[in-house]
Amino acid sequence: MIAQITMHVEPVEVDGQHFVDVSMNDHKPKRHGPFASADVAKSKADQLIKYWHTPTTNPPADDVVVLHGTPTKLDSDAGRKFVTDATRAAEGLIDDKTLQEIYEISPENWENITKNVALGRAIRDAGRARVRSGQAAREAAQQHFTKAPTILDSIMSNERASPRHRIEAAKEIRQVAIGSDGAESTPADASEKFTIIFNLGADTERIEKTITPRPLLPANEDKLDADT
Repeated sequence: MIAQITMHVEPVEVDGQHFVDVSMNDHKPKRHGPFASADVAKSKADQLIKYWHTPTTNPPADDVVVLHGTPTKLDSDAGRKFVTDATRAAEGLIDDKTLQEIYEISPENWENITKNVALGRAIRDAGRARVRSGQAAREAAQQHFTKAPTILDSIMSNERASPRHRIEAAKEIRQVAIGSDGAESTPADASEKFTIIFNLGADTERIEKTITPRPLLPANEDKLDADT
């Protein structure tokens, strides 16, 4: 089923520069440009409108898709990015409507895309590669993990839950809030280096020490652990 999409294209001038605003289904406009002049911006707007309104009698070649109103090769940077996002849509991580809005795809061009054999092969190959590398599982897990804080909060806030379960939920929420202990997620200022210099006249002794601060525990956590 092809979703109904309304597209609005408008040349605009902002601070003396010329742009083209494109919005779909009353979403916040995406701004293209700046362009060299008002005439160039209008030409770009006319080009987008032409692709939007003109029925596609000759579908583009299989290795080309129309994105943002412009024919795009699948092996280009923009084409490869679209293949990745289309693969994510096939995996259920984003929906088709969002994909159409991101790439400003008209219903006619979307219909051609759904029948594009080369794109289908590219999505299949990209999907297999994402499964082998674990990327598909990681992104799916990240999406599901966003629900974890809400679930943990429901346990922590439930006065009928056992104190131990509420404490464990609080610990998990705290860990999510401060991030993991991995090097990639450790803030740059998570540790501090202290330098102490002893000046004894002609002799100088230098001592350097790196200290990583420990996260503070809730004031009543030790007491709750003792009670359980």
